[in-house]
Amino acid sequence: MGSWDCFCALCGARLSSCVQFKSRPTQTAEQDNNDDGQDSGASGNDPFSTETHAYDPDVLAEKDVEWLSTCRLLGKLVEDDFNKAFITRRGYYGDHGSFGIFGDRAERQSEELDPNDPGFYSHACYQETIHETVGYPFHEKCWEIISKLVLGYKSINEIDKAAMYSAMEDFTLSDRSLQLSYGLMHGQSQYWNCYPGEEATVCDPGLNILTSGDIMSALPTGPPKYLTLSEKIVQDPFSQLPFDVIHIILAKLLGPSRLKLLTASHHVYQQSCSDSFWKWMMRTDIVPWCPELHSLLNDPEFVSPRVDLKRAYLYMKYATNARANRPGPFMGLANRRRIIAACKPLAELYQDILEQDSD
Repeated sequence: MGSWDCFCALCGARLSSCVQFKSRPTQTAEQDNNDDGQDSGASGNDPFSTETHAYDPDVLAEKDVEWLSTCRLLGKLVEDDFNKAFITRRGYYGDHGSFGIFGDRAERQSEELDPNDPGFYSHACYQETIHETVGYPFHEKCWEIISKLVLGYKSINEIDKAAMYSAMEDFTLSDRSLQLSYGLMHGQSQYWNCYPGEEATVCDPGLNILTSGDIMSALPTGPPKYLTLSEKIVQDPFSQLPFDVIHIILAKLLGPSRLKLLTASHHVYQQSCSDSFWKWMMRTDIVPWCPELHSLLNDPEFVSPRVDLKRAYLYMKYATNARANRPGPFMGLANRRRIIAACKPLAELYQDILEQDSD
């Protein structure tokens, strides 16, 4: 069968930052003088060219994929009375379904080891072999995302490794990744394919990759524009409800449903014509997956007319939608949202296992 790639259990992406980038086009003097202006050697017309499976360097930088090489593995050793899960030291995917560990034997036996880690040189990914214990490889940043943004832990060390291992076992139907919905991502194959237009799936999703200034500079500026349509409203049943009740209703709805209600009821729409409302929307819908925004929302300068908070909310929701594949400063956030969505079923099963163990 030859070699093959295994992928991160949490995000489904490659376990290495060695990805293909398109070469930047160069124009020669001979081409400048070419009457027809065509490059007969252009690889873009060749479906088998590596250029067709390469990321756009104008969209994705090499520093954006460095995180892919920082990996560990969640393993479990069952031997006599020893039956505990552990996290290995940093390692690398070594081909043929094997995850190797960096460092020499003395380093592997240092105090930095997980106390349950047997210190093996390598582990099998997803499927057990005769010589290796089975484990689940992951990127460190993906582990932090599921720990803090999905499960709500303050530290990555709070995850119950045995429960997470059991949850991953239930999602194991492949020898290359878990059976999770990783979103619109087509890179998984015998080897990882770098499809242009899917740069967001490998862009650094780490927490605090953006500063408040980075976010502020990317958001729409200027005073907000609200519509005045009161004279055209014939009847609006929501007009009989006080704001407190409307707020309770809005809090029960998901973000897209809230926006639909604003469109359906002018009375509810009028309640949204304020900075405080859109800050509440951001805290409710965006801060859970973008905690970097929290400090900005408390900034007294983060108000209109300097920032159009309604447009800022809509822009962040759209620009971080992995389906949109929108290049820009929020591409890492789009990948983070994709990872969070993929990990939610795993996290739910993990919590169910914890509850069963506590009974």
